Amino acid sequence: MKFSNLSNTILYTSLILGLLYITSCKKENNEVNYQAQAQAAENLLFAKHNVIQLTISYFKAITDSSLNTLTGTHIDGGWTVKTNTTSGVSYNFRNINNNDQSVGDDIGRERYGIMRTSCDTLPLTEGSQTSFEFIDFGFSNKPYLTYAQFPILSGAISLELVSVNNNLYEFEQNISNLQFTDSTGTKTITLDGSLVYEWEKEQSTEYFSPDKEHISIKEASLSFKNHTGDDVEMELTASSLYPVISSKCGILKSGEGNLNFTGQSPSAATFNYQNVDTVCNIGARMEMDGLGFRLTIDDWVIR
Repeated sequence: MKFSNLSNTILYTSLILGLLYITSCKKENNEVNYQAQAQAAENLLFAKHNVIQLTISYFKAITDSSLNTLTGTHIDGGWTVKTNTTSGVSYNFRNINNNDQSVGDDIGRERYGIMRTSCDTLPLTEGSQTSFEFIDFGFSNKPYLTYAQFPILSGAISLELVSVNNNLYEFEQNISNLQFTDSTGTKTITLDGSLVYEWEKEQSTEYFSPDKEHISIKEASLSFKNHTGDDVEMELTASSLYPVISSKCGILKSGEGNLNFTGQSPSAATFNYQNVDTVCNIGARMEMDGLGFRLTIDDWVIR
């Protein structure tokens, strides 16, 4: 009889411990992990800001009148040459020094390879169309490399000047299957979509004035695939302040919008660039499920 009671006690104790273990596992399984969303959002910022910085390099070139008479000049570290073609103008940005090494740009990054832009007419003519071509081109966060840590594998960028009103220029940019990878080739990210730039040209000089140019993103609609396979969509909200770009750094300094993470839970987030960065540091604040997350790509690497 005593043995039976002892067996029952052991049985009941085992059942209780088992239930507690199952309950604990369920609680752990129900805990929300935001790492996938935060990583994908940071990599989206990385890809988007790469495109913006290259576009601002182009803006600098098309307003540099010294290229009309000189054989070339340095723009964001790259030796830039202007060529008049039968239909328009092309610019060749060579970001390789004489030792076949990368060159530094104006914000502490390194570029390697060649970027070439081709415009079908004069670049600041309304309706002009410009295409971007990349030849062994990419970015690094270490100097004097003989390769790019984060090369552009493939894809297309085009830029159309849709309207001109005195010194106010509006460009629409289309991005198609633009792929960045890391030097190991194991992390490839893909960006698609469109950006609309509004550029109010500083009138006191014919050159690009880094401290005085006013550039903003009026519209943005981007889709992004992370190297993990996660998909993200980004839109500026209709009520947002236009994201203002620092013309010196080529990064966003204000603005807000929405992020949607396909197939993730939670799937929706908001983000803003307001009151986050100083000088040329880059990042944003993302809010999801009432929680705030600091997104940053200060070290310029794919997460």
